[in-house]
Amino acid sequence: MSLILIAAFLLSVLITWLLIPRIIHFAFKKELFDKPDERKIHHGAVPRLGGLTFFPVSMFAIAVLVSVITLFAPSSSMAFWNSGAWITTHWEKLVMAFCAAMILYVFGVADDLTGVRYRNKFISQIVAGLLMCMSGLWLDNLHGIAGLHELNQYLGWPITIFAVVFITNAINFIDGIDGLASGLCSIGLLYYGTLLAIGGKAGYSLLAFAVLGAVLAFMWFNLHGTAEKKNKIFMGDTGSLFLGLLLSGLGVSLNRVADGNTLGCNAFAVAFAPLIVPCFDVLRVVLHRVRHKKSPFKPDKNHLHHKFMALGFTQRQVLMIILLMSVGMIVFSNSMSIVLDVNLLLIVDMIVWMTLNYLICGKIKKLKK
Repeated sequence: MSLILIAAFLLSVLITWLLIPRIIHFAFKKELFDKPDERKIHHGAVPRLGGLTFFPVSMFAIAVLVSVITLFAPSSSMAFWNSGAWITTHWEKLVMAFCAAMILYVFGVADDLTGVRYRNKFISQIVAGLLMCMSGLWLDNLHGIAGLHELNQYLGWPITIFAVVFITNAINFIDGIDGLASGLCSIGLLYYGTLLAIGGKAGYSLLAFAVLGAVLAFMWFNLHGTAEKKNKIFMGDTGSLFLGLLLSGLGVSLNRVADGNTLGCNAFAVAFAPLIVPCFDVLRVVLHRVRHKKSPFKPDKNHLHHKFMALGFTQRQVLMIILLMSVGMIVFSNSMSIVLDVNLLLIVDMIVWMTLNYLICGKIKKLKK
Protein backbone atom coordinates (compact mmCIF):
# COMPACT_ATOMS: atom_id res chain seq x y z
CA MET A 1 0.00 0.00 0.00
CA SER A 2 2.69 2.48 0.99
CA LEU A 3 4.52 1.98 -2.32
CA ILE A 4 1.38 2.82 -4.29
CA LEU A 5 0.74 5.95 -2.25
CA ILE A 6 4.35 7.09 -2.72
CA ALA A 7 4.12 6.39 -6.46
CA ALA A 8 0.93 8.49 -6.75
CA PHE A 9 2.57 11.30 -4.82
CA LEU A 10 5.76 11.32 -6.90
CA LEU A 11 3.95 11.05 -10.22
CA SER A 12 1.79 14.06 -9.33
CA VAL A 13 4.86 16.01 -8.22
CA LEU A 14 6.63 15.31 -11.51
CA ILE A 15 3.72 16.16 -13.78
CA THR A 16 2.83 19.35 -11.89
CA TRP A 17 6.48 20.40 -11.85
CA LEU A 18 6.56 20.11 -15.64
CA LEU A 19 3.21 21.83 -16.20
CA ILE A 20 3.48 24.89 -13.93
CA PRO A 21 6.21 26.71 -15.97
CA ARG A 22 4.13 26.22 -19.12
CA ILE A 23 1.02 27.56 -17.40
CA ILE A 24 3.00 30.60 -16.25
CA HIS A 25 4.26 31.16 -19.81
CA PHE A 26 0.73 30.88 -21.17
CA ALA A 27 -0.61 33.29 -18.54
CA PHE A 28 1.96 35.94 -19.42
CA LYS A 29 1.35 35.45 -23.12
CA LYS A 30 -2.40 36.00 -22.65
CA GLU A 31 -1.92 38.59 -19.85
CA LEU A 32 -3.88 36.55 -17.29
CA PHE A 33 -2.58 38.14 -14.11
CA ASP A 34 -3.60 38.73 -10.53
CA LYS A 35 -2.76 42.41 -10.41
CA PRO A 36 -1.89 44.01 -7.05
CA ASP A 37 -4.17 46.51 -5.31
CA GLU A 38 -4.41 48.22 -1.92
CA ARG A 39 -5.73 45.06 -0.22
CA LYS A 40 -3.36 42.52 -1.71
CA ILE A 41 0.08 41.88 -0.31
CA HIS A 42 2.02 40.89 -3.43
CA HIS A 43 3.70 43.27 -5.85
CA GLY A 44 3.85 42.85 -9.59
CA ALA A 45 1.77 40.82 -12.03
CA VAL A 46 1.41 37.19 -10.95
CA PRO A 47 -0.61 34.49 -12.77
CA ARG A 48 -3.31 32.86 -10.65
CA LEU A 49 -3.82 29.63 -12.58
CA GLY A 50 -1.74 27.24 -10.48
CA GLY A 51 -4.86 25.39 -9.34
CA LEU A 52 -5.47 24.27 -12.93
CA THR A 53 -3.14 21.34 -12.30
CA PHE A 54 -4.62 19.91 -9.10
CA PHE A 55 -7.68 18.09 -10.42
CA PRO A 56 -6.48 16.74 -13.79
CA VAL A 57 -3.00 15.81 -12.59
CA SER A 58 -4.25 13.85 -9.58
CA MET A 59 -6.88 12.06 -11.69
CA PHE A 60 -4.25 11.17 -14.29
CA ALA A 61 -1.84 9.85 -11.66
CA ILE A 62 -4.55 7.68 -10.09
CA ALA A 63 -5.72 6.39 -13.49
CA VAL A 64 -2.18 5.42 -14.50
CA LEU A 65 -1.53 3.58 -11.24
CA VAL A 66 -4.88 1.76 -11.29
CA SER A 67 -4.26 0.66 -14.88
CA VAL A 68 -0.69 -0.48 -14.28
CA ILE A 69 -1.49 -2.42 -11.11
CA THR A 70 -4.61 -4.02 -12.58
CA LEU A 71 -2.70 -5.15 -15.69
CA PHE A 72 0.58 -6.24 -14.18
CA ALA A 73 -0.21 -7.15 -10.57
CA PRO A 74 -3.80 -8.42 -10.47
CA SER A 75 -3.15 -10.95 -7.72
CA SER A 76 -0.49 -9.03 -5.83
CA SER A 77 -1.02 -7.67 -2.36
CA MET A 78 -0.14 -4.29 -3.84
CA ALA A 79 -3.56 -4.25 -5.49
CA PHE A 80 -5.04 -3.16 -2.21
CA TRP A 81 -8.41 -2.26 -3.70
CA ASN A 82 -8.74 -5.85 -5.06
CA SER A 83 -7.58 -5.22 -8.61
CA GLY A 84 -9.87 -2.30 -9.30
CA ALA A 85 -12.94 -3.86 -7.72
CA TRP A 86 -13.23 -0.83 -5.46
CA ILE A 87 -13.73 1.30 -8.56
CA THR A 88 -16.07 -1.01 -10.46
CA THR A 89 -18.36 -1.64 -7.46
CA HIS A 90 -18.56 2.07 -6.62
CA TRP A 91 -18.83 3.34 -10.18
CA GLU A 92 -22.09 5.28 -9.83
CA LYS A 93 -20.94 6.93 -6.61
CA LEU A 94 -17.56 7.84 -8.09
CA VAL A 95 -19.27 9.49 -11.07
CA MET A 96 -21.27 11.72 -8.71
CA ALA A 97 -18.16 12.67 -6.73
CA PHE A 98 -16.30 13.36 -9.98
CA CYS A 99 -19.13 15.64 -11.15
CA ALA A 100 -19.06 17.53 -7.86
CA ALA A 101 -15.33 18.18 -8.25
CA MET A 102 -15.74 19.10 -11.91
CA ILE A 103 -18.42 21.71 -11.14
CA LEU A 104 -16.21 23.60 -8.70
CA TYR A 105 -13.19 23.16 -10.97
CA VAL A 106 -15.05 24.75 -13.91
CA PHE A 107 -16.42 27.59 -11.79
CA GLY A 108 -12.94 28.17 -10.38
CA VAL A 109 -11.42 28.38 -13.85
CA ALA A 110 -14.15 30.78 -14.96
CA ASP A 111 -13.58 32.97 -11.92
CA ASP A 112 -9.81 33.05 -12.43
CA LEU A 113 -10.18 33.94 -16.10
CA THR A 114 -13.15 36.31 -16.24
CA GLY A 115 -14.64 36.57 -12.75
CA VAL A 116 -17.81 34.97 -11.36
CA ARG A 117 -20.36 36.51 -9.02
CA TYR A 118 -20.09 35.16 -5.53
CA ARG A 119 -23.77 34.18 -5.58
CA ASN A 120 -23.11 31.88 -8.53
CA LYS A 121 -20.06 30.37 -6.83
CA PHE A 122 -22.18 29.84 -3.72
CA ILE A 123 -24.82 28.00 -5.74
CA SER A 124 -22.15 25.85 -7.40
CA GLN A 125 -20.86 24.86 -3.95
CA ILE A 126 -24.35 23.83 -2.83
CA VAL A 127 -24.79 21.73 -5.97
CA ALA A 128 -21.37 20.15 -5.42
CA GLY A 129 -22.32 19.35 -1.83
CA LEU A 130 -25.57 17.76 -3.01
CA LEU A 131 -23.73 15.63 -5.56
CA MET A 132 -21.28 14.54 -2.88
CA CYS A 133 -24.21 13.41 -0.73
CA MET A 134 -25.66 11.54 -3.72
CA SER A 135 -22.32 9.76 -4.08
CA GLY A 136 -22.92 8.28 -0.63
CA LEU A 137 -20.39 10.49 1.11
CA TRP A 138 -22.37 12.32 3.79
CA LEU A 139 -22.28 12.81 7.55
CA ASP A 140 -24.23 9.90 8.99
CA ASN A 141 -22.93 10.36 12.55
CA LEU A 142 -21.82 13.44 14.54
CA HIS A 143 -20.41 11.31 17.37
CA GLY A 144 -21.92 13.40 20.15
CA ILE A 145 -21.76 16.95 18.74
CA ALA A 146 -24.78 18.76 20.25
CA GLY A 147 -25.87 15.38 21.56
CA LEU A 148 -26.31 13.99 18.03
CA HIS A 149 -25.01 10.61 17.00
CA GLU A 150 -26.44 8.62 14.11
CA LEU A 151 -28.21 10.78 11.52
CA ASN A 152 -30.77 9.88 8.91
CA GLN A 153 -30.54 11.12 5.34
CA TYR A 154 -32.96 14.02 5.87
CA LEU A 155 -30.75 15.53 8.56
CA GLY A 156 -27.37 14.27 7.40
CA TRP A 157 -27.56 15.64 3.87
CA PRO A 158 -28.30 19.31 4.81
CA ILE A 159 -25.56 19.22 7.46
CA THR A 160 -23.13 17.78 4.93
CA ILE A 161 -23.98 20.39 2.29
CA PHE A 162 -23.52 23.15 4.88
CA ALA A 163 -20.16 21.66 5.87
CA VAL A 164 -19.02 21.51 2.23
CA VAL A 165 -19.94 25.15 1.59
CA PHE A 166 -18.40 26.31 4.87
CA ILE A 167 -15.11 24.43 4.48
CA THR A 168 -14.76 25.32 0.80
CA ASN A 169 -15.17 29.01 1.57
CA ALA A 170 -12.81 28.73 4.54
CA ILE A 171 -10.03 27.45 2.27
CA ASN A 172 -10.88 30.08 -0.35
CA PHE A 173 -10.89 32.93 2.16
CA ILE A 174 -7.62 32.03 3.89
CA ASP A 175 -5.64 32.03 0.63
CA GLY A 176 -4.12 35.43 1.43
CA ILE A 177 -0.33 35.00 1.59
CA ASP A 178 2.13 32.79 -0.23
CA GLY A 179 1.93 29.16 0.79
CA LEU A 180 -0.77 29.53 3.44
CA ALA A 181 -3.75 27.81 1.82
CA SER A 182 -1.53 25.26 0.08
CA GLY A 183 0.43 24.64 3.30
CA LEU A 184 -2.69 24.12 5.42
CA CYS A 185 -4.20 21.88 2.73
CA SER A 186 -0.96 19.89 2.48
CA ILE A 187 -1.07 19.22 6.22
CA GLY A 188 -4.70 18.15 5.88
CA LEU A 189 -4.04 15.91 2.87
CA LEU A 190 -1.10 14.17 4.55
CA TYR A 191 -3.15 13.75 7.73
CA TYR A 192 -6.27 12.43 5.97
CA GLY A 193 -4.30 10.25 3.57
CA THR A 194 -2.41 8.56 6.38
CA LEU A 195 -5.40 7.95 8.66
CA LEU A 196 -7.64 6.81 5.81
CA ALA A 197 -4.97 4.29 4.79
CA ILE A 198 -4.89 3.03 8.38
CA GLY A 199 -8.69 2.88 8.38
CA GLY A 200 -8.78 0.79 5.20
CA LYS A 201 -10.11 3.50 2.85
CA ALA A 202 -7.52 2.84 0.12
CA GLY A 203 -9.19 4.84 -2.64
CA TYR A 204 -9.58 8.00 -0.60
CA SER A 205 -6.03 7.66 0.72
CA LEU A 206 -4.69 7.33 -2.82
CA LEU A 207 -6.60 10.46 -3.85
CA ALA A 208 -5.22 12.41 -0.90
CA PHE A 209 -1.61 11.54 -1.69
CA ALA A 210 -2.02 12.18 -5.41
CA VAL A 211 -3.38 15.67 -4.78
CA LEU A 212 -0.73 16.27 -2.10
CA GLY A 213 1.98 15.78 -4.73
CA ALA A 214 0.38 18.35 -7.04
CA VAL A 215 -0.09 20.88 -4.22
CA LEU A 216 3.50 20.60 -2.95
CA ALA A 217 4.92 20.98 -6.46
CA PHE A 218 2.80 24.10 -6.95
CA MET A 219 3.85 25.37 -3.54
CA TRP A 220 7.50 25.47 -4.62
CA PHE A 221 6.74 27.95 -7.41
CA ASN A 222 4.38 29.91 -5.19
CA LEU A 223 6.94 30.34 -2.40
CA HIS A 224 10.22 30.55 -4.29
CA GLY A 225 9.15 32.24 -7.50
CA THR A 226 9.17 36.03 -7.94
CA ALA A 227 7.09 38.40 -10.03
CA GLU A 228 10.28 39.98 -11.38
CA LYS A 229 11.59 36.65 -12.72
CA LYS A 230 8.13 35.69 -13.97
CA ASN A 231 8.23 32.28 -12.29
CA LYS A 232 5.73 32.88 -9.49
CA ILE A 233 2.13 31.68 -9.52
CA PHE A 234 -0.96 31.63 -7.27
CA MET A 235 -3.44 28.76 -7.03
CA GLY A 236 -6.47 30.98 -7.65
CA ASP A 237 -10.07 29.97 -7.01
CA THR A 238 -9.62 26.92 -9.24
CA GLY A 239 -7.27 25.45 -6.68
CA SER A 240 -8.89 26.67 -3.47
CA LEU A 241 -12.42 25.56 -4.42
CA PHE A 242 -11.26 22.11 -5.48
CA LEU A 243 -9.14 21.67 -2.35
CA GLY A 244 -11.97 22.85 -0.13
CA LEU A 245 -14.35 20.28 -1.62
CA LEU A 246 -11.71 17.55 -1.42
CA LEU A 247 -10.91 18.21 2.24
CA SER A 248 -14.64 18.19 2.98
CA GLY A 249 -15.03 14.79 1.36
CA LEU A 250 -11.96 13.32 3.03
CA GLY A 251 -13.11 14.67 6.39
CA VAL A 252 -16.53 13.08 5.97
CA SER A 253 -14.91 9.79 4.97
CA LEU A 254 -12.60 9.83 7.99
CA ASN A 255 -15.55 10.69 10.22
CA ARG A 256 -17.05 7.35 9.17
CA VAL A 257 -14.02 5.17 9.91
CA ALA A 258 -12.23 6.91 12.80
CA ASP A 259 -14.10 5.23 15.62
CA GLY A 260 -12.67 4.53 19.04
CA ASN A 261 -11.60 1.02 18.08
CA THR A 262 -9.54 2.31 15.15
CA LEU A 263 -7.75 5.34 16.55
CA GLY A 264 -8.82 5.66 20.16
CA CYS A 265 -10.14 9.20 19.65
CA ASN A 266 -13.54 10.78 19.00
CA ALA A 267 -14.22 10.39 15.29
CA PHE A 268 -15.55 13.92 14.78
CA ALA A 269 -12.58 15.46 16.59
CA VAL A 270 -10.18 13.43 14.45
CA ALA A 271 -11.94 14.36 11.21
CA PHE A 272 -12.28 18.08 12.02
CA ALA A 273 -8.79 18.62 13.50
CA PRO A 274 -6.91 19.77 10.33
CA LEU A 275 -9.74 22.17 9.45
CA ILE A 276 -9.77 24.07 12.75
CA VAL A 277 -7.51 26.96 11.69
CA PRO A 278 -9.21 27.88 8.37
CA CYS A 279 -12.74 27.25 9.71
CA PHE A 280 -12.30 29.20 12.94
CA ASP A 281 -10.61 32.05 11.06
CA VAL A 282 -13.35 32.41 8.45
CA LEU A 283 -16.05 32.20 11.15
CA ARG A 284 -14.43 35.03 13.12
CA VAL A 285 -13.91 37.15 9.99
CA VAL A 286 -17.48 36.69 8.75
CA LEU A 287 -18.94 37.54 12.17
CA HIS A 288 -16.71 40.64 12.32
CA ARG A 289 -17.94 41.80 8.91
CA VAL A 290 -21.59 41.20 9.77
CA ARG A 291 -21.19 42.99 13.10
CA HIS A 292 -19.81 46.02 11.26
CA LYS A 293 -22.65 45.83 8.71
CA LYS A 294 -20.42 44.74 5.84
CA SER A 295 -20.94 41.98 3.31
CA PRO A 296 -19.54 38.70 4.67
CA PHE A 297 -18.04 38.10 1.22
CA LYS A 298 -16.33 41.47 0.85
CA PRO A 299 -12.54 41.03 1.24
CA ASP A 300 -10.70 42.91 3.97
CA LYS A 301 -7.52 42.68 6.03
CA ASN A 302 -8.97 41.09 9.13
CA HIS A 303 -7.71 37.54 8.69
CA LEU A 304 -5.26 35.99 11.12
CA HIS A 305 -2.35 36.30 8.71
CA HIS A 306 -3.06 40.02 8.28
CA LYS A 307 -3.01 40.46 12.05
CA PHE A 308 0.35 38.71 12.41
CA MET A 309 1.78 40.88 9.64
CA ALA A 310 0.46 43.96 11.46
CA LEU A 311 2.65 42.86 14.38
CA GLY A 312 5.69 43.12 12.15
CA PHE A 313 6.20 39.49 11.13
CA THR A 314 7.27 38.75 7.56
CA GLN A 315 5.09 36.66 5.24
CA ARG A 316 7.38 33.65 5.62
CA GLN A 317 7.33 33.95 9.42
CA VAL A 318 3.54 34.24 9.44
CA LEU A 319 3.30 31.17 7.23
CA MET A 320 5.43 29.09 9.59
CA ILE A 321 3.55 30.34 12.68
CA ILE A 322 0.12 29.46 11.29
CA LEU A 323 1.22 26.08 9.94
CA LEU A 324 2.69 25.23 13.35
CA MET A 325 -0.56 26.40 14.94
CA SER A 326 -2.47 23.99 12.70
CA VAL A 327 -0.22 21.08 13.64
CA GLY A 328 -0.55 22.05 17.30
CA MET A 329 -4.35 22.15 17.10
CA ILE A 330 -4.37 18.72 15.42
CA VAL A 331 -2.22 17.18 18.14
CA PHE A 332 -4.20 18.92 20.90
CA SER A 333 -7.63 17.93 19.55
CA ASN A 334 -6.71 14.32 18.91
CA SER A 335 -5.05 13.80 22.27
CA MET A 336 -7.66 15.65 24.33
CA SER A 337 -10.60 13.93 22.60
CA ILE A 338 -9.57 10.79 24.47
CA VAL A 339 -10.28 12.38 27.85
CA LEU A 340 -12.73 15.21 27.07
CA ASP A 341 -16.29 15.15 25.78
CA VAL A 342 -16.25 16.29 22.15
CA ASN A 343 -18.54 19.27 22.89
CA LEU A 344 -16.30 20.43 25.72
CA LEU A 345 -13.27 19.96 23.47
CA LEU A 346 -14.86 22.14 20.79
CA ILE A 347 -15.54 24.85 23.39
CA VAL A 348 -11.94 24.65 24.62
CA ASP A 349 -10.68 24.97 21.04
CA MET A 350 -12.84 28.05 20.53
CA ILE A 351 -11.68 29.61 23.81
CA VAL A 352 -8.04 29.05 22.85
CA TRP A 353 -8.67 30.59 19.42
CA MET A 354 -10.56 33.60 20.80
CA THR A 355 -7.92 34.21 23.46
CA LEU A 356 -5.16 34.15 20.86
CA ASN A 357 -7.00 36.66 18.66
CA TYR A 358 -7.75 38.87 21.67
CA LEU A 359 -4.08 38.97 22.61
CA ILE A 360 -3.01 39.71 19.03
CA CYS A 361 -5.56 42.53 18.67
CA GLY A 362 -4.43 44.01 22.00
CA LYS A 363 -0.82 43.97 20.84
CA ILE A 364 -1.74 45.64 17.54
CA LYS A 365 -3.59 48.43 19.39
CA LYS A 366 -0.52 49.07 21.56
CA LEU A 367 1.71 49.30 18.51
CA LYS A 368 -0.64 51.84 16.89
CA LYS A 369 -0.52 54.18 19.91
